[in-house]
Amino acid sequence: MYNKLHDGPTYLPTGPRNYQAPPKTKPHASLAALQWAADRAGQSYGLFTLYLTPEEETRIQSEFETYKREQAVALAERRAERVDKVPPAPEGYIINYDDV
Repeated sequence: MYNKLHDGPTYLPTGPRNYQAPPKTKPHASLAALQWAADRAGQSYGLFTLYLTPEEETRIQSEFETYKREQAVALAERRAERVDKVPPAPEGYIINYDDV
């Protein structure tokens, strides 16, 4: 018995059955790094990334990681200064950093 709805197609497709797309190349820079560089250049992300080469993207990523490390060190220094400036809490009170 032939049932059109459940027997599947009556022909075999001519193309490969398990087609796999070619693997995507690994990005050379993160989106955050590219946006950071575009902001520094005063351009939109789209215009900035239009003609970037993989070597430039790699350089931008390394500069961005250096910038993030410098910012983390500066933040740690500011936090250390802030902790040093906190006066001792009066008896029975808790002072958080928002009170300073």
